[in-house]
Amino acid sequence: MSTAERDRTRSRPQKQAFLQRYEGPISSFADCLVVGIMVLLTFIPLVTGFAGFVAGCAILRARTRGEGKITPAAFWREFRAALRSSAGVVLIPAALGVLLVVDLFALYAGLGENPVMWIALGVVSAVVAVLGIRAAAAWRPGQHWVPTLQNAFRALGEDASGSLLLLGALATSIALALFTPMLTIVCLGPLVLGAVAIDTRLGRTTPARQD
Repeated sequence: MSTAERDRTRSRPQKQAFLQRYEGPISSFADCLVVGIMVLLTFIPLVTGFAGFVAGCAILRARTRGEGKITPAAFWREFRAALRSSAGVVLIPAALGVLLVVDLFALYAGLGENPVMWIALGVVSAVVAVLGIRAAAAWRPGQHWVPTLQNAFRALGEDASGSLLLLGALATSIALALFTPMLTIVCLGPLVLGAVAIDTRLGRTTPARQD
């Protein structure tokens, strides 16, 4: 056996040990990036962004359970399921976004010179955003949105630490996107994973599909 062959033989167990140790984290990080890119694409029309976030949560949740793979087909399937679940998935987030923009323009125009108005708008926006993230992670195909929103609202107070973690993750993602727009590509994936992790630690189980 030549020296090169002996070196390859000795390096093979080391390579296998490396893959066994790091393949899981590396593949998980890659999954987050892929999901983040697909979710980001759904934000281009703006009104479909929330449905895209719901779909991202669904396929990452399935992936963490070993029940599926991160593919465009899987994402598209969950995305369509979210869109078909209710017209409110598109209309309500869009209406809230328009309302937030109008409020911001009003404050910049001088109608909100009192700093209390800015603080109030910030608090309300933060609560609504965390509520939306929790609801996106908690929804399952076939489940009605009203009880999902009710459960997410209760979780805001019952799991205050989780809500604060999601708020911190959201604020960090927004700050990174504002300072370095290119980082938007890698911000959404970890945020989706964080939403799934916070939802999973509450001990939720997948409800039966309602026909």
